[in-house]
Amino acid sequence: MDTRDTTSLGHVQFTGNLDPTNCYIDDIVIAQGTAPHAQIGLHRIHTLLPDGAGTNTAWTGTNTDVDDPFGASDGDTTYASESVVNDKQDYSFGNLTESPASVLAVTLVTEARKTDAGVVGLTSYLLSNAVEGAGTEAGLAEAYGVVNDIFELNPDGSVAWTETTVNALLAGHEITT
Repeated sequence: MDTRDTTSLGHVQFTGNLDPTNCYIDDIVIAQGTAPHAQIGLHRIHTLLPDGAGTNTAWTGTNTDVDDPFGASDGDTTYASESVVNDKQDYSFGNLTESPASVLAVTLVTEARKTDAGVVGLTSYLLSNAVEGAGTEAGLAEAYGVVNDIFELNPDGSVAWTETTVNALLAGHEITT
């Protein structure tokens, strides 16, 4: 579907088998704001999984408890947990497997749920050169849900990401309410 020459798009619907373990969608761009939007060209999404402890380690559980690929979660078999507000846990990640010409964004995808009866808020964050960039607080439900935070700029200077800064970042979560 090419909507470059239209002024609005009411909705996009994908049908068929959308099981995340075997569904792959490629080259979809939905832009917001003032037109015209530049084409982003050919890019790849590289998935990096936690491979070690970061700076903050207040939670119960380690990187091997949270390194399930998206769509392959093992639920409550392995996980990290915490109930104290303002406690943080972050992780290091492996390096990019290729040298990109540019990095458009870093996206942190988290699968989480609450186990307390009250309101529980989770905020994802990135650490780049010890400078924190916080995502948007997500209210958690009793069932697992996915939280996505997109960081278009490196929080260390509000500049574009590079291969070096992506390879050095830490990412984690904080109980915020």
